Amino acid sequence: MARTKTPPPPPAHQMRQTTLFDALPRARPQQPQARRAHEPDALDQKLDLALSAVFGHQGFRPGQRATCRAAAQGRDCVVILPTGGGKSLCYQLPAVITRGVTIVVSPLLSLIEDQVSTLISLERCGGVPAAHLTSSTKETTSRAILRELHSAAEGRVDYPTLKLLYVTPERLALSENFRDVLEKLHRANLLARIVVDEAHCVSEWGHDFRPDYRKLGQLRSFLPGVPFMALTATATQACESDLRKSLKIKPTAHAHRTSADRPNLRFGVRDFSDCSPVNAAASFFLSHTSRVDGVWAPPDATPPKPSPRQERHTRRVALMASGPRTHPHTGTPSPLPPHAADAYNAQEDVRDAVVDFVRRRAGQCGIVYCMTQADAEACADHLTDKLKDVGTTAHHYHAGMTQLQRRVVQAAWQQGKLDVVCATIAYGMGIDKADVRYVVHASLAKSLEGYYQEAGRAGRDGRASECLMLYRDQDVGKVQKLLRGFGRKKRRGPKLQRDLDRLDDMARYCGMKDGCRRRQLVGHFGKDPGPSSGGGPCCDLCDARNPALRPPAPPPKPPAVRKRGPPVPQPRVRKAPEVVDLLGDSDDEVLASKRARA
Repeated sequence: MARTKTPPPPPAHQMRQTTLFDALPRARPQQPQARRAHEPDALDQKLDLALSAVFGHQGFRPGQRATCRAAAQGRDCVVILPTGGGKSLCYQLPAVITRGVTIVVSPLLSLIEDQVSTLISLERCGGVPAAHLTSSTKETTSRAILRELHSAAEGRVDYPTLKLLYVTPERLALSENFRDVLEKLHRANLLARIVVDEAHCVSEWGHDFRPDYRKLGQLRSFLPGVPFMALTATATQACESDLRKSLKIKPTAHAHRTSADRPNLRFGVRDFSDCSPVNAAASFFLSHTSRVDGVWAPPDATPPKPSPRQERHTRRVALMASGPRTHPHTGTPSPLPPHAADAYNAQEDVRDAVVDFVRRRAGQCGIVYCMTQADAEACADHLTDKLKDVGTTAHHYHAGMTQLQRRVVQAAWQQGKLDVVCATIAYGMGIDKADVRYVVHASLAKSLEGYYQEAGRAGRDGRASECLMLYRDQDVGKVQKLLRGFGRKKRRGPKLQRDLDRLDDMARYCGMKDGCRRRQLVGHFGKDPGPSSGGGPCCDLCDARNPALRPPAPPPKPPAVRKRGPPVPQPRVRKAPEVVDLLGDSDDEVLASKRARA
């Protein structure tokens, strides 16, 4: 019987290697699933790996993955996320996985130092190489940074050690040497991207416009092809259009804009305006007029200009309202006129209200924003003096302190050794502290954009937090004086008018009697969040309408029972004919007799 021949084995290049996967039972074919926005690829794997290994996060927040992909692919990006929405990760993560150095333009030294210290102290990866070139950078450090960038740009080393370099807009505007370094890095293909943080400062429609930010668009002329990324939390539609035009961002750029709503924040306003007749009449006048060319006037009337005497009186009242003054030689307190004394008492009432608010939250971390440096120091001293019994510590923070003093206060607050920081608006922009439970504004903010950004420092961990505004009518005049400027720096023109209009919106928000403050704030940025769900914090006006949150009404008093005694006889008084008309008597006969005698 003939034996069958065994077929020859296939060629080596056609042989399939047997793996452990071949021994596994085959699963039944499943129905095709819906296709995702994009299939995971090598870039997604790199992003996920860096997100976990470097930053220690397990997943992306909404919009972060798409923005990081667009940035890593070299596209322009415009990102508008609410405070605490993860804007920093949108440029820090692409900087880690791409070749070259990322230049980050940021407006505040405190923000820059906080970002750099956070990056270099990441424990999972041993820290991300980051540095800053600002006025606070030591000369030796600045030279070392520039020397390393020059070496990488000239080919003496393969790539720069730094991944992120933070600079101020003044550095880009004034330093020709630094611009030369950027040009060399660009020619060597080692300039990854230019990031403009707090990009609302670029636009003249923004609440914090800075001229040096406006010059950033000039970088496009000598850095062609370098992608730009603009990030902000508070930008209206007009502000976004203006910053796109200023930075020359292409219409095809990746854009991600979400609602500015922060559902975990509760907003409230307490009115501490002086209720004297003069201020009551002023409040009525302000509520029934509008500002035209910087002057309050009825909408259908020609706006009158204030006389020099009125301007001097306004300055005098604002000066006296800041507190009691002392004689320059004797040191004795000078008496205040009644209206200034009332304003000073109202300011003391505001500070006492801050003390009561913080006392009920002893042990929690918070920020108290004040209008001036003197107000911040006085508020911090008042809190320290009144809250010794509960162990609450407070300190002031403003631009009048030295750099070392500001660093000490910021480090103590970040590490939890300091409970409350009483600061001017220069503090808090971009500060990444998650457990801030409340933000109190002891004076009126200049705009809704600025107020929402400052209030957004609270509740970055997603837990319920409070944002309280202590409002006084006197603050409107004080802010107007600050906006108009003094002496040679006095402002005029359409920019001043826009700032005054923003102040009007802020005062209108504080004067709301119905509606919802949260919807008013979020709707200002172009997207109405809709009515509150009722289950979480919202605002004081919504709480007043919610029966579950309304305080119980006191029980009604029983009506007083009057015992009826015997009737008291009343003497009969005969009216004189002369006073009949005055008393309203309508007896025709009496009136006829009176006319006959006349």
